[in-house]
Amino acid sequence: MPKPEMPVDLFDTLFGDGGYATSISVLLALFIFVLQSRQRRAQDRRNHTLNILLSLESVDRLSSADRRFARWIKTNHRFTNDDISEEDENTIIDLLDFYEMICTSIFMENLDFKVTDHLRGDPMNAAYTVCTGYIRERRKRIGRANLYENLEKFCEYRERSAPFRFAGRILGLRLIRKFI
Repeated sequence: MPKPEMPVDLFDTLFGDGGYATSISVLLALFIFVLQSRQRRAQDRRNHTLNILLSLESVDRLSSADRRFARWIKTNHRFTNDDISEEDENTIIDLLDFYEMICTSIFMENLDFKVTDHLRGDPMNAAYTVCTGYIRERRKRIGRANLYENLEKFCEYRERSAPFRFAGRILGLRLIRKFI
């Protein structure tokens, strides 16, 4: 009569009879794989963010809108309502839609916050400040309370975290100087 097969016990296979070394090796390899995957994903997200932000300069409508916003920011211009010329409205919509898309992608974790904040944070915040009145009135007129909501959240987060970012930059510079 044939001998019945014993069921395989996973615990005994991994840890029994000196299987600790094998188990630790497998767990270490798995840990390294997961860590490298996360790092690769973060690097890909940073590269993608950089490409999206650089597209601002390559798209004529956006780069033109960006230049007009720069002039408005420089002269401390504020749009207090949505009663503006069609040309100004197109400029505002082009750039704010682009910034809203960026902020939505950040909150969906498709783009990197730190890269965006470092490269475009100040212009995005200034554009929001210039257009706060316009956005408020436009929300009422078209009945969309969440219009440019993610841009608003981005700017609010930057304001709340500004002292910490500044301190981190100063401390980071001091640490870099120590090693140079």
